[in-house]
Amino acid sequence: MDTALYEYESAFNIKVTLTKAQRLQTGESSMTHAMVITAVHLDKEGKPVRYRVENSWGLVGDKGYFVMSDNWFDE
Repeated sequence: MDTALYEYESAFNIKVTLTKAQRLQTGESSMTHAMVITAVHLDKEGKPVRYRVENSWGLVGDKGYFVMSDNWFDE
């Protein structure tokens, strides 16, 4: 998953103005399940690029795993 994976503003004709933290504070989003980081891909400088994440929802994604970009965690 990546913040640029979907164009929500174009698809739903809305303006997304809240940050992830603000969405949690206002109830627009909520923590509904657990995810475990099982691996990390680092660039040549040792900076995280992407993560392999196990999803508690079971076999969703690729055999229960997703790949998430570092940008997703930065939002």
